[in-house]
Amino acid sequence: MLSRDKKISLRLEEIRNALSLGKGEMAEKLGVYPQDYSKFFPTTNEGESKRKPETLVVELLSLGVNAHWYLTGKGRMFVHEIHEASEMDIENDDVLKQEARKIQLLFDRGLINIGGKKEETFGMVAEGPEKYSTKTASIPVYSHAIAAGPATDSTCPVEESLDLPRHMINHPSKTYAVRATGDSMIGAGIEEGDILIVDRAVEPINKNIVIASINGEQTVKRLWIDGGNIKLMPENHNYEPIEVQKGMDFRTQGVVTWVIRKTG
Repeated sequence: MLSRDKKISLRLEEIRNALSLGKGEMAEKLGVYPQDYSKFFPTTNEGESKRKPETLVVELLSLGVNAHWYLTGKGRMFVHEIHEASEMDIENDDVLKQEARKIQLLFDRGLINIGGKKEETFGMVAEGPEKYSTKTASIPVYSHAIAAGPATDSTCPVEESLDLPRHMINHPSKTYAVRATGDSMIGAGIEEGDILIVDRAVEPINKNIVIASINGEQTVKRLWIDGGNIKLMPENHNYEPIEVQKGMDFRTQGVVTWVIRKTG
């Protein structure tokens, strides 16, 4: 029986083949070193991979991949395939119908990457600083809550999109939003239910608040770098720091740039 990692990694290869990319090219698209690409593939059908392939969901979304298909194998590989499906197809396919409803809002508001082809929406230039002619930018919101407490399993289906003032978003195609859960970061002003705006294009440095993935589990913490030592620091004395040790699958998945909270 195939393990979860094996099933997802096989779908990763399906995506690569569909995009007609070599392994090195695929690694570049995903923002990983070419020598690390193989780490997302278990060596046996029943085994686990050194790096969890499910943690690549955010990067694959920027290529137009349907996250639901990537994680479960159900539905269509690319978002544009759902968007372009006929009304009859959607009506006769419950899974497709559900997916179409979830992503239609993204298309209505301008999804940047469709089927691996970059489309210039909102006046975005292809290279260099991203400049938009409109005063707002639309970013995806993932229904998966990020733990401001113990790390949680990482799955990232798109819940909706969020329109924000353009000055808040420096890199729209690399920015996403998630909801926080827990109280480990209350000292930094992050509370249960807050919406975190995360920029993947910002290089994380010491003392940044980051979304981190550790062995396939995600958490939000302050990054602490001391020489060769890396720790993820909570801002609540009831929680212990997480020390990143050799052999852990550790990755940062963006820097938290804004915290949005409803008052009253």
